[in-house]
Amino acid sequence: MKKSSFNLKSFFTGRRRQSGAAAILVAFLMIVFLGIAALALDIGYLYVVRTELQNAADASALAGAGHLYPRSITGAVVSVVPPEWGAAEAAADYPQAPANRAGGATLTDYEVRTGYWNLATGTLSSALGTQGPQDAPAVQVTVRRSGAENSGPVQLFFARALGIGSADVSATATAVTACPGVAYPGALFPIAIRRSVADRASEFGSRSSTIRIGSDYHYPADDAGQWTSFDVDANDVPFIRNLIEHGNPNTVTNLDSIWIQPGTKNTIYNEVPLEIDVALPVVLDAEFDTHARVPVYGFIGFHITGARGGNQKYVEGYFTSFLFIPQSGPVGPCYGAYTPPRLVQ
Repeated sequence: MKKSSFNLKSFFTGRRRQSGAAAILVAFLMIVFLGIAALALDIGYLYVVRTELQNAADASALAGAGHLYPRSITGAVVSVVPPEWGAAEAAADYPQAPANRAGGATLTDYEVRTGYWNLATGTLSSALGTQGPQDAPAVQVTVRRSGAENSGPVQLFFARALGIGSADVSATATAVTACPGVAYPGALFPIAIRRSVADRASEFGSRSSTIRIGSDYHYPADDAGQWTSFDVDANDVPFIRNLIEHGNPNTVTNLDSIWIQPGTKNTIYNEVPLEIDVALPVVLDAEFDTHARVPVYGFIGFHITGARGGNQKYVEGYFTSFLFIPQSGPVGPCYGAYTPPRLVQ
């Protein structure tokens, strides 16, 4: 019978070889893990820089969109107002303004484009083109840290060990504003204006040239307008008083029909707030009649200066040439009322 033997020297030699291999493996894995952690830090830094660039692009695009339309309109107010592309571009490209920074670099280089943003497809077309029914005037801004722009590419820290010393980063934002085609709940005061009067709004465009709405004795040559109860056929005092306080209860879209109502009771005129700007629906003349549904053709700004009941019953004021309607959306005819600038990209 063969006796088994145990070689102590060989045993310890094998253990040392295993320990050495494990040490090499651990060292290799530590390098890999440290590399991943280092890259994660660089990637996180790039994300921070991109966020700073995005904030700058957002602010620049919104600033530009806020200047797409003139703050005042001279001459006849008509339903088509061309955007002021040059003013919008100048407002968006503003290195002279308080500087934004990204990755420690002051941002002075902005690429600005203007044109029509199609709300259905999310694409920007040339400002020289024709505005379609789904097109909102837009300002698009791209801010980069690359090449010679804004101090060049972002310098990295740990990725240098892999031969990557810098990275290009950019951000793009697009902002639109437009004449409203949709008035959301709470946007409108319950008086409708005839389109023929809205087209001549500049004749009634200041405190010295006001217009009275609500009584046959105080209309201009062609009737100015009348109370509306929007999508509900109602003319009682509590209902109209609620509309005066809270505005249209439901969304009103361009070409929707709304109810035109005859003059209401004296107490209603005591509820009319004074010295405020309101938005009014513009309605088509051809179908204008009291106690009837009439199609809407846009929205107009109006400043209320007075109201009187008794045997006269009128609301007095003048049309404003520039009014943002917060609860509104594009796109519709232009009568001096606009949707606030908003980001779409």
